[in-house]
Amino acid sequence: MKLPYFPFYVMDWSTSGKIALMTDAQKGIYVSLLVKQWLDPSCSITTNKEILQKLLPGSRWKNIEHVIKNCFDIDEHDPAKAP
Repeated sequence: MKLPYFPFYVMDWSTSGKIALMTDAQKGIYVSLLVKQWLDPSCSITTNKEILQKLLPGSRWKNIEHVIKNCFDIDEHDPAKAP
């Protein structure tokens, strides 16, 4: 059974060099993507630009792309997941 919440490790967040270099907007995008990943049955997210823009309205693609490339593992062999 999947937990009704995802673990959030405050020390990891607070000491991460990747997080430290993010803008506030990118931090918000990252947390939003973590939530979407947690809710997905396969625990993954798409990297399809058009879908992500719809899932994260108001976000700029440049910010979304930066977060995905720096914080998520991308399956380069899955065409549905390639940006």
